[in-house]
Amino acid sequence: MIALKDENEFRRILHGLADDVIDAHVHYKLYKDLYKAHDEFPLVMQQSNSFWQTTLKAHLNTSIYALTKVYDQHAGALHLYSFLQTVKANFSLFTEEKFRKRKKDNPFVDDLAQENRVPNLASLDADISACSDKDFLVKLLLKHRGNSLAHRNAKNTASGKLLGDTYPLTFEDFEILLNRSIDILNRYSQFFEASSYSTHQIGADDFRFIFECVTAKVEQ
Repeated sequence: MIALKDENEFRRILHGLADDVIDAHVHYKLYKDLYKAHDEFPLVMQQSNSFWQTTLKAHLNTSIYALTKVYDQHAGALHLYSFLQTVKANFSLFTEEKFRKRKKDNPFVDDLAQENRVPNLASLDADISACSDKDFLVKLLLKHRGNSLAHRNAKNTASGKLLGDTYPLTFEDFEILLNRSIDILNRYSQFFEASSYSTHQIGADDFRFIFECVTAKVEQ
């Protein structure tokens, strides 16, 4: 749990957590889109293969790094687990009266206040469990963080043992955790601010124009 002085501090941790969640999504989508573009625009990748392979790896690693921050368990850090515990400890922030006060300058505050702004305790507890290291996929992700991302396991490296052989983390597993993170983030953002975060980055497919231009030039 994160000790808070007021709702402004809660807003800051909500926005800070959102930065990590959105980073994980944005970089993963770019990785997937660029990877697919490899088949659609093979001439582009062939012109600078080293650059594109390094770029793909950078986007994937950045996404993994951001998501491990989202599911971190360190007592002094901001992550989904500590955020949700903070929600539970500060239920007084989630009342219609407090919501109306926060949104007093919003001309639609009366309509917005008609929606439920109080988290369900049972659902909150379920979300906390889903973000703890007792969850199988969260534990698996953190195994990779501790042994290959934040640190490189020395014994495994010396013996030639691959972490993926013992603790395989598939793309499907990773996407489940990605989707879980944005679902939970937006659930409590809606309760608190009546707003949600988008994982769509404006201009995310701009690279396609460059790929089309390079392809056309090479084919001349």
